[in-house]
Amino acid sequence: MLNFTHIVSQQQQTYTFYSIGTDIWQPWNKPRNAKFIEIFCVGGGGAGVAPTLSTGTGTGGGGGSSAGIVRGLIPAFLLPDTLYILVGKGGVG
Repeated sequence: MLNFTHIVSQQQQTYTFYSIGTDIWQPWNKPRNAKFIEIFCVGGGGAGVAPTLSTGTGTGGGGGSSAGIVRGLIPAFLLPDTLYILVGKGGVG
């Protein structure tokens, strides 16, 4: 019979970081005995432009830009024990 008691639950291995303010760095500590670290980042994207109204005519608003996405699988020994993460807010409308 196989013993799986050494495997940590998936919930304990997932960390989510959100923007909490301008220039606020958030620490992440590498889990003990980690072999690989998967990093998945989704950008905030650009905000659109509000419609303008002038005398008798108006223009439609502009659409925002799409966000960037990146994913990487990194051997844990290549990362320091603590990473500091700065999450951006995305575009301003």
